[in-house]
Amino acid sequence: MFRPIICLAVVTAIIIGPALAQPQQLIFKKVDYYWVVGEDEKDEDARLVLDPANKTMGFYDEKNGAAKRTFAVIPYDKITSITYEKSSHSRIVAGLLLSPLAFFMKGKKHWLTIQAPGAPGLSAGYVYVRMDKGNFQRILAAVEAQTGVKIERLEEQ
Repeated sequence: MFRPIICLAVVTAIIIGPALAQPQQLIFKKVDYYWVVGEDEKDEDARLVLDPANKTMGFYDEKNGAAKRTFAVIPYDKITSITYEKSSHSRIVAGLLLSPLAFFMKGKKHWLTIQAPGAPGLSAGYVYVRMDKGNFQRILAAVEAQTGVKIERLEEQ
């Protein structure tokens, strides 16, 4: 009586087990991808996708992903260094529009520079992105863990 149930459980584990064991992609939205066009700097709303199965870091359109636009795909083994910077800036617009108290507060921006000379399709040899204040810590931890590259941290006071 229990033999068919045990056989079914074993067969299910054999079939479904490998599918469950494959590492999942890590997707982070609210990343701004920057690049230089001539003398102008452009930015696009992007998502960062860490793919442990293919060992790649990809930057894609935030809403529609790779189906709409791929900005860069970097193999982990091409990454030579990663730098995190936290910068402070004045809140002039908020002070003008909302409250004069905002003039005395500082906003913070979180930047990530990935050096990857020789990466296919990456003519400048690097990627420069701004991360959201709500997910930058998770991104830093995931990027360091996935790529194996120690992130250099530069923080303004």
